[in-house]
Amino acid sequence: MQGGERKVVKPKLIEDYNKYMAGVDKLDQLVCSYKYPHKNRKWYMVPFHKIVEFALVNAYIMYMTDARKTGILPMTHKRFQQEVIEGLDAEHTKEPLTKGRRYSVMTVPARISECHFAGQFEDKHH
Repeated sequence: MQGGERKVVKPKLIEDYNKYMAGVDKLDQLVCSYKYPHKNRKWYMVPFHKIVEFALVNAYIMYMTDARKTGILPMTHKRFQQEVIEGLDAEHTKEPLTKGRRYSVMTVPARISECHFAGQFEDKHH
C-alpha cells in the first residue's frame, strides 16, 4: 500500500519504556557529553569516577532547576563542569616554586625520620 498509513499496536513494554526512561536517557546523554579521561589499573576507581560523573550531572540538573526558578541565564553543561573544577582547584593552589625549592607535602614525623635502634630495657624495680 503506497503512501498510506498503517496502525501498529505497540507493546505495553515499549510504551512504558518510552514513558519512564526519559530521565535515564538524559542522564546517560549528559554523562557521556563531557567525560573526562580516567584510566586506572585499580578496579575500584572505575565506579568511583562513575559516581563523580553522576554527581556532576545531578549538580548541573539542580543548578538548572534553580536557574529557571530565579530567571537567570544558565551556563552550559560544559561551562558548569569547568567552573566546578576551577572552584575545587582554587582551594588547592600552591605558591609558585622558586629555583631550587621543592614542595613539601607535610613535615616528616620524628618516628619516620629518626634512626630506630633497639634500646636496652632497664628494670628499675630490681
